[in-house]
Amino acid sequence: MALKLEYSLITFSLFLISLDAYEAFFIPISWIGHLFLFIISLKYLANVKVNKNYLTFFLVLLLPGLVLTIININKEDLTYTILRVFNIISYFLVYFYFKNYKVKDLDLLFNKYIKILINIVSLFAVYIFFAQIFDLPEIYRNRPGTSFFNNTEQATFWLSQPHRAMGTFREPSFLVAFLLPLLYLYQKNYKFNSYRWVILPSVTIGLTRSDYAKIICFLIIFLEIFFYIQNKSIDVKILLMVSLIYFFSTFGILECNINPNSKDCSEYKEVVAVINNSKEIKIKAETNTPVQNLDNERINSIVYFYKLIDDLNPSGLSNVNSQFQIYSYNTILDEMYLTNRTLPQYLITRYDAQNFGTGNYSLLNYRLNIQNIVFFYTSAFGLQLLIAFVIYLIFIIFKYKFNKISLIFLLTISIFLISPIEEVNSFYGILLGFCAAKLNTKITEDE
Repeated sequence: MALKLEYSLITFSLFLISLDAYEAFFIPISWIGHLFLFIISLKYLANVKVNKNYLTFFLVLLLPGLVLTIININKEDLTYTILRVFNIISYFLVYFYFKNYKVKDLDLLFNKYIKILINIVSLFAVYIFFAQIFDLPEIYRNRPGTSFFNNTEQATFWLSQPHRAMGTFREPSFLVAFLLPLLYLYQKNYKFNSYRWVILPSVTIGLTRSDYAKIICFLIIFLEIFFYIQNKSIDVKILLMVSLIYFFSTFGILECNINPNSKDCSEYKEVVAVINNSKEIKIKAETNTPVQNLDNERINSIVYFYKLIDDLNPSGLSNVNSQFQIYSYNTILDEMYLTNRTLPQYLITRYDAQNFGTGNYSLLNYRLNIQNIVFFYTSAFGLQLLIAFVIYLIFIIFKYKFNKISLIFLLTISIFLISPIEEVNSFYGILLGFCAAKLNTKITEDE
């Protein structure tokens, strides 16, 4: 009975984490879910002896960044910094808690609870997708959006682009970051007994039209080819999952083509008239748009990190984004001077997320995030953290060879490394802890 209650609380916590688009009394509901997982995992501390070697290693590794975090903290960043420190602590606690779970208990958790959660999240997402198109009732999305404009509403409407599923998350890629790892790990470890368990979440992920989902699917296909070479067997349901995601990511429908009288479309009557001039429903493939997407925030993060890597010292958790802001600020000032002095032809063209022309002058006043987990923590704690992580990956490869579980573990790590979420949290701890538990059991069985 106690174990079933724990399963229910874990599943409920994950459901709260999925409610990323909402807050209660100015507290994001997803934070409450992370807190519940942290509390559930606290009992791990009562049943484990701390390995002094591991503790010393982590202290040496993280201490410079933590000291700088404390020294440079200010009242404005206090909540932000406390949350980041809590996420790191809760990640490790939840990871080790699930890593030491009995595999038969994990199997029961996933087979009876996580499978249902996957489909509940998918059903919500599909309903909200059509609710936003046809103005059906939807719970008010009261949490600020993820753009660099502070306190902005969440973007739920795309005028000239196909509508995107975002479910109970603030942006489509966040839905992918939550749903796709759960779906993949379930299928690779337990096998769905019916295609319907694969179809609904796969279509949901496809409707996000997220490039992040496509990159993950590419990695999955690459791994499946390796498995086929090893075992001469094909996972049909995984291929179905990837195919559905690619199909629905590639072809989409315009909201103003389906429902030109929606409350969002009614604000753009002239554009809507052009969209519907053929009087036919159009299925739009993913193609280049008139908006020239020469750059975006995540590409800027890569460029910034590349320039920083020659002199990469710990800066502390509270300084990572502010230093990125200063870099972006100076870059924009240079481009503003050049463009206003020379007035080139591109000033009359709209460039998406580009500093010149009608681009991101707003970054001069609004804060932004570095949006990459590797860059974020390497900037905060120094290059030694990145080196230690690479050594850990090499250790996994050499110790566990290229068996199925270890490769799935490495793929799961890769999914999080390219995630739009720039910090570890208890959700990462559950999935990576699950993979580690499976991996340890496999090695024990072999021995």
